[in-house]
Amino acid sequence: MAKMRYLKLAALLWVLVLGAVACGGETGGDTAATGPDTAAEETTAAGETTADGETTAAEETTAADGGTPNAGGEDRLIGVSLASPTIPLYVAMAEGIRDQAAEVGVEVVFTDADEDVEAQLNDVQDLISQGVDGILISPIDSVAAVPAYEDARAQDITIVSIARNVEPE
Repeated sequence: MAKMRYLKLAALLWVLVLGAVACGGETGGDTAATGPDTAAEETTAAGETTADGETTAAEETTAADGGTPNAGGEDRLIGVSLASPTIPLYVAMAEGIRDQAAEVGVEVVFTDADEDVEAQLNDVQDLISQGVDGILISPIDSVAAVPAYEDARAQDITIVSIARNVEPE
């Protein structure tokens, strides 16, 4: 039973990743909507801003409204921890994940550590505390992220690397 749950979640996470990759490769249209400035504005609105104007550990929730039901028809919450909100790769990835999540009918919670290793580890702990069903992560530090993977797995949460790998110590 647990193995089947793991396989379903892993498949769902990969659908989100593949959808993000497919959507991220499209060009044309209004490039300002997907540019770094737009992403920074979105995260600033969703995150906490420090006195010097930097955004920290922004979280954004995208509710899937409509679309096709996910495998099993259950409500699913997927956490996504991206390394940076301004790198074009991650901007495109986030857009693709949002689109794919809406299509398959899952809710997605985004965090962004802005290339801060400690912030990312805290973000993953927050995602685990929120009871996400799975986590997509682009680890900032391939070794420092290992405990986050272990913590997620200890809670039976499927965790999948995107864009960057994790290296066991």
